[in-house]
Amino acid sequence: MAGDLNKKGVEKLTSSQRAAGSVRILPGHVLVNEKYQGSVLVKVLQGSVNVVFENLGFMDFRPLGDVGVLFLNESELIGGTSYRQRIVKLAKIQTIRGLVLYEKTAMTEQYCEQLQKFTAINVGLNLYPVSSQEEVAKFLIQMVNLSGNPRSNQFLIKKSQKPIDQALLFTLQTVPGLGEKKALALLQRFGNLKDLSQASQQDISKVVGDACAQTVKSFFGCPPR
Repeated sequence: MAGDLNKKGVEKLTSSQRAAGSVRILPGHVLVNEKYQGSVLVKVLQGSVNVVFENLGFMDFRPLGDVGVLFLNESELIGGTSYRQRIVKLAKIQTIRGLVLYEKTAMTEQYCEQLQKFTAINVGLNLYPVSSQEEVAKFLIQMVNLSGNPRSNQFLIKKSQKPIDQALLFTLQTVPGLGEKKALALLQRFGNLKDLSQASQQDISKVVGDACAQTVKSFFGCPPR
């Protein structure tokens, strides 16, 4: 039964492990920063996955053993650029892949382009907009479910090439109208979010068509060119 297992099902983290990101998480579990206890986000999570509260330091969530997630809420985005320190810290950890979720609202709209350029282009982390804590929870649930997906081996391109980053593939699939097949094609062509965000709409359209290309450019907050 899904719920708060109070640190069961995961090895207890030491301070060095938190810094290095080296932790084994059992399928169906998600590590959540203790500051979220009692939140709407956790209530949604507990309906589908096992929530394990931990002192994760600057990180907010660990849905997979090699994935760390930050959530930038509305107040953090409009309160200045101090959130950049957390993003840089996450990017420096070599043993995990970083994802940054940010709350996209009418109040944060003006800060989105700056955040996208800093996170996806300058730092090189995957970035995804969410509208609420409930959507953050749904995102995490999908990530946890991905860990037990037997089809994950199909994310390999060719034996002579590196495997597709599953977290990156998942992030691209959140672009409206962009399914697994087209997301995979874009990663095969451009390799990472930085190169994709800097590509012209014409180059992207050669891979996924004009309509999807325009949506991809809009997703990165870039005017079509």
